[in-house]
Amino acid sequence: GTDYLTIDTGQADVDVAVDVFLEQTKNAAAAGLVVRGSDAQNMERFLLQAEGPAVHVRVDSLVDGRHVDEVRQVWPTLRRGFTLRLVASGDELGYFVDGREVHRQQRTPRAGATLVGLLNGGGESSRFDNFEVRTAQ
Repeated sequence: GTDYLTIDTGQADVDVAVDVFLEQTKNAAAAGLVVRGSDAQNMERFLLQAEGPAVHVRVDSLVDGRHVDEVRQVWPTLRRGFTLRLVASGDELGYFVDGREVHRQQRTPRAGATLVGLLNGGGESSRFDNFEVRTAQ
């Protein structure tokens, strides 16, 4: 399953970043950021999933517990440490890995969707460091 640790920022426009280390064992490991959540069933998600000799970069929306509008990139790499950043400002969402933009999309914020935080899924618990939440400029 996937676990979420969220805080209510009171606003939808945020700039969120974290360093993650994917703790991959025999199971796939996933870790990432969530923004504009109203509960554990409704949010915008940005995550990395380590599977064998690759990392899957995933962007999706969770709507009533269903994954919609999923975008996935597969990077052949054994690296497991990354810095993720997600900027939600107005209708724009920008997704960054190690300072490089990997995706951008338009998404209208839902009313009252002000939760931001971390997600951990898959095998073992991944490690997080330097979690920062700022007002998006």
